[in-house]
Amino acid sequence: AWGKLLFSGLDIVAAFVLRRLIEPKADARTLRLGLVLWLFNPFCFTISTRGSGESVVVLMLYGLIYALEVRKNWTLAAGIFGLAVHWRVYPIVFSLPIAISLSGSSREPSLRTMFNCKVLGFGAIAVALLVLLGVFFWLCYGWDFLECSYLHHSKRRDPQHNFSVYFYPVALHLEGAFDGLIPDIAQFA
Repeated sequence: AWGKLLFSGLDIVAAFVLRRLIEPKADARTLRLGLVLWLFNPFCFTISTRGSGESVVVLMLYGLIYALEVRKNWTLAAGIFGLAVHWRVYPIVFSLPIAISLSGSSREPSLRTMFNCKVLGFGAIAVALLVLLGVFFWLCYGWDFLECSYLHHSKRRDPQHNFSVYFYPVALHLEGAFDGLIPDIAQFA
């Protein structure tokens, strides 16, 4: 029960960070709407109240945006990003938007403008922290850490373990089809 309270509390802390992000750029009505959409979203509070640590990742990602947009501190943001990717792998999908944001180009980004010192430094710090944390926990827990953190995704057969939009059709119709290949592909969607 304490984990559910902790994660629900982190949702509220995330709302405070979200407020700090929205406030300088929006009017009072938009600010209230943004906070209401976050705090009263049934998807968000259902995940937290069932004891899932997704609110930790959300808080880290809001912290990353806060470090980039408000504090203008890309090194702190890189550390937060490395920690977020270590906590859950999926924030890696935000790498490209972060790189585009750091490129500072107001026109369409190109490979030349995206590979500047900020972007490369951000990537180096994030990857270094991710690797350091991975090695540290691998030394502490061994193969179990790798299995439970990363490798189990390749062996799972249940499509309900994630929040993919495909889990329900897969569970109803496709589980076991093509020797189990379809659920394996759909779990990564």
